[in-house]
Amino acid sequence: MATRADFDKNPHYLRDVQYRDSTQLAKRANLHATYGTAGQDAFSFFVHRVPWPEGGRVLDVGCGAGTLWEQVAAAAPDGIDLVLSDLSTGMVDEAVDRALATGRYASVEGRVADAQSLPFDDGSFDTVVSTYALYHVSEPHRAVAELARLVSDDGVVGIMTNGPGHLRELEAVETSVFGAAAGRYDVNARFGPDRAAAMLMEAFGVVGWERFDDELHVTDVDDLMAFVTSTPPANEADSAQQGELRRLLVEGFRDGVFVVSKHTGALICSAPRRNDLA
Repeated sequence: MATRADFDKNPHYLRDVQYRDSTQLAKRANLHATYGTAGQDAFSFFVHRVPWPEGGRVLDVGCGAGTLWEQVAAAAPDGIDLVLSDLSTGMVDEAVDRALATGRYASVEGRVADAQSLPFDDGSFDTVVSTYALYHVSEPHRAVAELARLVSDDGVVGIMTNGPGHLRELEAVETSVFGAAAGRYDVNARFGPDRAAAMLMEAFGVVGWERFDDELHVTDVDDLMAFVTSTPPANEADSAQQGELRRLLVEGFRDGVFVVSKHTGALICSAPRRNDLA
């Protein structure tokens, strides 16, 4: 049985099971897309905070299913050469298809690669981004060093990540059902804003954080169940555990709404420290 720790940072589980394709990820993305209250989604927030070079070369590390490039295509500058990398072959294939389907990018290339050891030349990208991925890396400081190595001297690195307390209401429900087996949502703490900023400041001269203020107001318990059961240990819950999950989720509704807290935002980095990366 997979554990919460596997979801947090087991590369084999992440590559071969959880992110073999976008099926489970889509269940989680649906909750955010349907019930967010910010008036915009996280990717729209992100795209307006990263300087995108017209005609530049852009790398996405941990691209997932490529939803970012599908959603922001209309706002993207002309002539971008896009390189999409992920540990999962299935994700890379889907991301490339999504980006190509927009018809907005000068070129789209997919590469299966580990964020901790990327197969690209130093300083070969104008912009490097990584959205909701680096908290899954077993040694995130190595991934940070790679991002700094790959971006040009005057380029920018943009990262989106989650922090402690993100989805805490759902964590509480899982803990009530699975106890210690549920673990904590350590994925949100390991590369949360404070810890991530400390790592990034070792690799960049300029690091800024901006929180994306959002909250989920969920009105359908089935969507909550789909979200919770998309990751371990709830994805392997027996019928009794599923019944208890649903009961607790239903109990959490107030006036027809289940409120889920979010702690998420963007880190924008520039001025890579070349000497420190040698």
